[in-house]
Amino acid sequence: EMCIETDVLLTVFLGWCGAHRFLEHRWKLGVFYLLVGWTGLGLAFALVDLLIALPIPKDENGMIEI
Repeated sequence: EMCIETDVLLTVFLGWCGAHRFLEHRWKLGVFYLLVGWTGLGLAFALVDLLIALPIPKDENGMIEI
């Protein structure tokens, strides 16, 4: 679980390099984002991740299950 605000901020500002994936302990995806980040695909993937994370309902502590 992680805080939705943290996930959204990392995705918006550092999503192109996979920072939000490293925080989620998804190392392989994080490395993939780093490798394709310079091509612009990392930014497109981060936008998709943001659109997926925003509608996820939060629990009483403001956390989401990723």
